[in-house]
Amino acid sequence: MWIKSKVIMLAVDMKAQMPKDCLGKIFVSDDTHVMSVLTDLEDVIKANGWFQSKPQDLFICNTQPIETDDYYIDDCLKIRRALTDDSDYWQRRPDYVKIIASTDARLGLPCPSQDFLQKYRNEYNKGNAIINVMVEYDYEYIPLSSPSHPKTRNFPIVKFGNTIIIRKAKDTWSREEVLDLLTRCWQQSANKTNDCANEKGFSAWVEDNLN
Repeated sequence: MWIKSKVIMLAVDMKAQMPKDCLGKIFVSDDTHVMSVLTDLEDVIKANGWFQSKPQDLFICNTQPIETDDYYIDDCLKIRRALTDDSDYWQRRPDYVKIIASTDARLGLPCPSQDFLQKYRNEYNKGNAIINVMVEYDYEYIPLSSPSHPKTRNFPIVKFGNTIIIRKAKDTWSREEVLDLLTRCWQQSANKTNDCANEKGFSAWVEDNLN
């Protein structure tokens, strides 16, 4: 299944990292707003010192449940680590989003593929920054949940190379794609892996799968 996600770009805190730690990162110029990737240490130092180009990290985020030790971005665009998986706590903070992948290696998460990063840079430099994407997910049954009402946990599919599968968000579908979506919704509902039997659950499924 595909889960609606978004791309958030945040500047790297150069006071907390050495220039060598920024090798291979995306740099964005303050004046021209051109995005490039720098792999030479001298270029990194010059870019930041002379041209005021700032290194950036990309974060792929969504509204999947935040659990203990997950990384998330709060409503002030600060990166934090969860200390609880209490659903009531997170429901009171609807603007907080879970980080599922990032170019920031310090988080130990999967990363976007090089193909996606190249496409992101190309579109950004055209003035069309990519914000909304779809990420492919799978699910697993949670052990010890009730056999009559099994609970599941969604997780992003991670490919060889520790990368996730991303595609652009859609606004049109073919007849075959609609039939596939309807079949998947029916199967998940029959297997009790979604809540499409009620209006709120169906709206959530549409939001996650038809974007």
